[in-house]
Amino acid sequence: MSDYATTSDLLTRLGTTTYNQVTDRSGGVTPSTPVAQEALDAAEGRINATLASRYETPVSTTSLSASSTLAAHLKDMALSLATAHLFRTHPSRNKMPDRLRELYDEAMELLDKISEGKAELPGASTLPDSVVLGTSASAGGDARVFTEAVRLGL
Repeated sequence: MSDYATTSDLLTRLGTTTYNQVTDRSGGVTPSTPVAQEALDAAEGRINATLASRYETPVSTTSLSASSTLAAHLKDMALSLATAHLFRTHPSRNKMPDRLRELYDEAMELLDKISEGKAELPGASTLPDSVVLGTSASAGGDARVFTEAVRLGL
């Protein structure tokens, strides 16, 4: 189950006819909840991968301080990305309607702004400053035996 949106939300976003067409991979008549859930999971993964550089993911929508508006933005982004996933992976319906494409582009633009620090998710748990991204090394041991003074015979 996705943290940001549900298959019912996706059905509401697309409408019954489009939802049935893009989730049914053969006839386009019978809706497939597993296909819809797969698209939502892919969308959540994309959102989490993008936000993970600044926030703990998945972002807890219940902890967002500003209001339910931020949770609604995450839901909207998840639905836009899931919709794009459904069209991209459909064997014959891979042309997304312009309005849905615009919603996808807006979602990606907002995600990019958030990941670059140009937009915020107030109330979301940010990563501590001390988090190291990448490989690090350290060395330890006894005090130096061969110092400059020893080398010079002092």
